[in-house]
Amino acid sequence: MFRAQTFAFVGFVGFILTIAAGSAAARQLHLVIDSDFGWDTNVFQRVSNTESDGYWEFSPRITVRESSDTLVYNFSYRPTYQAFFEIDDIDGWDHYGRATVDWLPTPVDTFSFNGSIVSSRHVRQFSDQDESLPFSDPDRFLLVESDRKRVVRSVLRLGYGRSLSPVTTARVDLHVEDIDFEDDQNIDVRSFALSMGSTRVVNRRFRMGLSATGRIREGRGVDSIQPLGQFSSHTLSGDLSAFLSVALTKSIRLSVRAGPSLTQTEQNAPPFRDADPNTSVRDRTDADNSTSFIADVGLTKRWAHSTASLGYTRFESVSGGTSSAAIVDQFSFSLNHQPTREWNMNLKLSWLQRETISPIGSLGNLKFNRYSASASAAYVISRQFSVIGRGSFRRFGNQARLSNIPKVTTSEFTELFVGMLTLRYTFDPISI
Repeated sequence: MFRAQTFAFVGFVGFILTIAAGSAAARQLHLVIDSDFGWDTNVFQRVSNTESDGYWEFSPRITVRESSDTLVYNFSYRPTYQAFFEIDDIDGWDHYGRATVDWLPTPVDTFSFNGSIVSSRHVRQFSDQDESLPFSDPDRFLLVESDRKRVVRSVLRLGYGRSLSPVTTARVDLHVEDIDFEDDQNIDVRSFALSMGSTRVVNRRFRMGLSATGRIREGRGVDSIQPLGQFSSHTLSGDLSAFLSVALTKSIRLSVRAGPSLTQTEQNAPPFRDADPNTSVRDRTDADNSTSFIADVGLTKRWAHSTASLGYTRFESVSGGTSSAAIVDQFSFSLNHQPTREWNMNLKLSWLQRETISPIGSLGNLKFNRYSASASAAYVISRQFSVIGRGSFRRFGNQARLSNIPKVTTSEFTELFVGMLTLRYTFDPISI
């Protein structure tokens, strides 16, 4: 069976062929090199016996982009080598590749492609380190403890949009995603989603629309007896939402997307034998239907040198590397301040809760909470050279079921702080 990696790879090849046929006059190559020195207070994200260490990273980023009346594309690749000072056997490379293409064959038609492949050994702490992470679901495969084993995540988005009139547009999108864990204690996941929607511009201040999304997700569990409860699963979900965007003032905009959602999950456990050795092996299945709602609310305020955003999102997702579906709620606040051309400062606060919909078996994540705060300050020394200081604090809480009889739950908390100083050199763009 094909994988999303294949889709993304084919897309990358098609993208490269597009570059070869494009107009060299508007095509540019951009190269940025980061050298990072950091400190991690909990390298393996453990509840106890934590280990802290300093590290160095080398992270070049190459981007090729072009923009014309009928074609806009952007291709980027970013390898990152991370080396710790004291802890052995965890140094290595992470890889981030991404391609976006928008083709406008007529004034009213737009075809779009967005593909990415990420091969990493841990979740990055800052947004510009892993640009493939969707805003609505950061760190989607993060567990309480990280053993630094590799995760490969592939995403493909194909879309078509058409202007039905000067004020009305319609769009259809196909989204394919694959998450592949090297660690066999986590469940690999493949999902397919199809969405359709329409947006209407009522006036300069007000926009509205409707959209519907259907999704199929497969959790590829282990087909053998094991004590971890990592089962195969099949999840169907759908939602219908209305969208409103209102400019309350010249500097304040409110956007709201919300609607009902339905999730149907079926989990298939490996064969199970009772404590009595004379009993036969039995298969176990469990099904659950859940009705909820999805939401995406954002409030943005702009000043002369600053922008602040307050947001809330709610959606159905995978449950942190397990076979269960989950409902995720997230509140976030971000502030960007640029007092001068040389200085740029950012602050972000967020709270996230992931609650399992239908766990079965002897062990399953019931509820996951994360509190995080990060801040950064960048200073541009010259046209090519800049310095960035960043810090991030995160606290994770994981409530898990230990057994079915009796039903017992336990709560564990993990904390970590990451501080980093980045020296960045930006080369002048090269026309190719």
